[in-house]
Amino acid sequence: MQSRFKLFNLLMMMLLLTAACEIIEEEDDIVDDDLPEENQSISANITEDTQWPDVFEDPNVPDYRVSRSISVNAQLTIEPGVIVEFANDAQLSINTEGSLIAQGAPEDSIIFTGATKSPGFWQGIVFYSPNANNTLSYVRVSYGGSSAIGYGIPKVNLGIDNGEKVSISNSKFSFSDGYGIFIDNDGELLNFSQNSFEHNNDHPLALDLLQATNLDMESTFSNNSIEKVEIIGSGVSSSSEVNLRGFNDGTPYFVSGGLTVNSGLKISNGAMLRFDSDVALTVNSEGYLIVEGTETEKIIFTGDTETSGFWKGIVFYSNDIKNSIDQANIGYGGSSSFGYGMDKANVCVDNDEKISITNTEIHSSGGYGMYMDYGELTGFSNNVLRDNEFNPLALDLNAATMLDATSDFNSGNGDNSVELLSSNFEEAGVIKALSNNTPYYASGNLSINADMEIEAGANFEFGSDYGIVVNNDGSLTVSGVSGNEVSFTGKTKVPGAWSGIVFYSNNVKNVIDYAIIRHGGSSDIGYGMPKVNISVDNNERLTVTNSEITDSAGWGIYNDNANSFSESNNSFNNNAAGNVYGN
Repeated sequence: MQSRFKLFNLLMMMLLLTAACEIIEEEDDIVDDDLPEENQSISANITEDTQWPDVFEDPNVPDYRVSRSISVNAQLTIEPGVIVEFANDAQLSINTEGSLIAQGAPEDSIIFTGATKSPGFWQGIVFYSPNANNTLSYVRVSYGGSSAIGYGIPKVNLGIDNGEKVSISNSKFSFSDGYGIFIDNDGELLNFSQNSFEHNNDHPLALDLLQATNLDMESTFSNNSIEKVEIIGSGVSSSSEVNLRGFNDGTPYFVSGGLTVNSGLKISNGAMLRFDSDVALTVNSEGYLIVEGTETEKIIFTGDTETSGFWKGIVFYSNDIKNSIDQANIGYGGSSSFGYGMDKANVCVDNDEKISITNTEIHSSGGYGMYMDYGELTGFSNNVLRDNEFNPLALDLNAATMLDATSDFNSGNGDNSVELLSSNFEEAGVIKALSNNTPYYASGNLSINADMEIEAGANFEFGSDYGIVVNNDGSLTVSGVSGNEVSFTGKTKVPGAWSGIVFYSNNVKNVIDYAIIRHGGSSDIGYGMPKVNISVDNNERLTVTNSEITDSAGWGIYNDNANSFSESNNSFNNNAAGNVYGN
């Protein structure tokens, strides 16, 4: 009996233990259902369309850990709130066949970050994809830039390769050990708005000139090691006019390579462009440039180092009537000559090209303030050209008719005179007196082949052995007044400094009234005429009145059997050969 009882008890205990184990297993199942899933470890390339949902509600817990560099070769969609954490030097590359759609929300950003929160921990995101679906919205990318991406892309949080497409909005790029974003030449921004860049160890953003015109004014770029948006050497060619604008936070552009304009480009909204050493902005024949500042928001072109002759300057090879610069400040150019007959200058205009310049300051050039190689001024007023190492302005006689009487040329230049290049005057016009008695300096011979009038108060200085020739198709009318005469003298104030004025014209408009003419007679005129201040050839016409004619190395006036010549109420002094011949 005892044996049976013991056996019964043993069986009962086994039954109780089995029941207890089943209860424990059920409880374990309940606990497992309530526990969160572990972080998703990502180590394989994305080869089919994939979605990464938000796994954890806790914003401090990463949803996905990328343990090695991976490629996206299909569409990867990331939901709001997702945190993706990358291992050391890991990269996320969106390849040609792939696309990335990362659309967060205002209160639920998508985060790409390093497992260790230090600049340069992981490599970053790079797009090799031309897919127009590529989107980053309400995204934060930080701690990338461990090493250069390659293929022209340096250390970055985000790189966009040549020809690839991305839309970026309401996103933040921070703590890169290199650039925040680097867009290689011809990478394309489909949209760029309301983004911010902070604490990046290189420029916050670098891109080409065309893509820079897609930037918005509201994005911010403060608190980076270099607080400038870099424009890499590039050109702009577009089917329509594009606009490079300034930023509301005042961030300047840093131009690290030469820029070429091959279509319409406007620069506006207070943009500041700081140019690297010897870098130029070139407006080619197919393009035009409109610089449109305001009185309170000037457009600024300057050297990244503000020393005379640091960058090369702006050059126009375009005859488009739309070329214009208004309300700008252009300084520290003139590092080297543009060639093709153009000297060092802040602004150069080539032969037959067009430009209007108004309300602009041109200063601190390593050469001329502005040099026009027989270019055409379509407007020029209210400008200041100062502190340039050469003359403030050099241009031909035709363009000089566009100069106004209020622009300032005589402050701190190497030579405070407006240089007139050797040239032929071909269209009727008027030469005005410049402000502050600034002289015109003729560095070559001036040939007049149309009707020219010179207004009261204009001053001319001539280089050695240069002078004025009035040809048969032209005329010269000098319209001085008492107390505000027109003066013609040598650059060097000694007899024989320049060759004088000679008339081969029978035009009744050849009149000199209230003028001061000195220091001519550097050499014989030829054709039977000797050294003179003024000469009139056989069968030609001239009237000279109320003028001072002095200090000639030859004759004061030489009349070589002119058809019609008269002089009255003039004063003569110190003319080596005599005062008037042939009267």
